[in-house]
Amino acid sequence: MNTKTTTKYLRAIYQLSLTNKSVRQIDLALLLGYARSSVSLAIKSLQKQGLIIVENHEIRLTDKASLLAKKQYLQYQQLVILLVELGIELYQAQEYAVKLEENFDDDLIDLIIKNVRTKRLFKENELHY
Repeated sequence: MNTKTTTKYLRAIYQLSLTNKSVRQIDLALLLGYARSSVSLAIKSLQKQGLIIVENHEIRLTDKASLLAKKQYLQYQQLVILLVELGIELYQAQEYAVKLEENFDDDLIDLIIKNVRTKRLFKENELHY
């Protein structure tokens, strides 16, 4: 499984764990829009990589995976907020944020977020004569 796919699954598990006591494969399949068979294969891969623990059909992140997932989730949230602030509807902003994450590395996304926020700060603090 490639790094972007791994990150997507970890973030989804983290996101579900914020609202659910337990995370199951069906929860992931519904959230991500994937077939249960695809999710099952991904879960096996994540287990082999030592990123998740599955007990009694419940999925938990390891400490290492939890840190990575939290970072990715916060980045995703920042992207969505930024896109909404730019005038994009929430649902579309969420889709665009996923596409940005899938197609660009974290460094570029962080640069975009920082750059847009910095420019906005300067614009808000400009003196008006």
